[in-house]
Amino acid sequence: MKTISYNKREFLVDETGFGSYWLDMEKGIWEPWTFVIFERFLRKDTIYIDLGLWIGMTILYAAKICDQCYGFEPDPVAYKTVCKNMATSGIKNAHIFNEAVFNYDGMLTLGCDSPHLGNAITRVGESHNTFQVPCCRLETFSAREGLNGPMFIKIDVEGAEEYILKDIEFFQKRKPIVYLSTHESWFINPVEAMATIKRVSMLYKHCLHQSLWVTTVEDGARGFGGLLFTDNL
Repeated sequence: MKTISYNKREFLVDETGFGSYWLDMEKGIWEPWTFVIFERFLRKDTIYIDLGLWIGMTILYAAKICDQCYGFEPDPVAYKTVCKNMATSGIKNAHIFNEAVFNYDGMLTLGCDSPHLGNAITRVGESHNTFQVPCCRLETFSAREGLNGPMFIKIDVEGAEEYILKDIEFFQKRKPIVYLSTHESWFINPVEAMATIKRVSMLYKHCLHQSLWVTTVEDGARGFGGLLFTDNL
């Protein structure tokens, strides 16, 4: 176990197999822009929803700010790791699910081209190391949990954003702040995926690059990019 401290926020985590990532977080070189965004846009009353938890960096941090946190991690190996890290860090205000969010309610097949699961590249359309997990739409989940109030959704799902964002009625109705990591090279249908992302972005006043400058969907989503959709700066 190792205590990680970043921005005066501390976590006790199991670093087995992932020590270099936690060390990079502590040094401020693992996605520093993500935590800048969290500090700027998360509040105590924000409902934080994390799609793609991996080993837990983002939800552990968000749970130090927000009273209500929810997270999804379909990869069973990563899910066990994040559960352990939440327990050792004493996080009580985050509820996590070994499920996926998608554009329908049912079961979803995922795979990983790494020799082992848990390596943050589990995705739709991969034929190696396949497994099935329950999945649901964001609106189904929000209704199930009775969520009401300002929302912030972090989406980092290895290309499945092209499906999640098809739930356009959810974004029209709830208007969460969306922090989106895009994976252009993993889209099943790149043209349709970009159109879907753009359709959601047009619901908001501002489309920002992950470094918080104004951008377009086309520029911000290029390669493995990051976008923020919000009405409030």
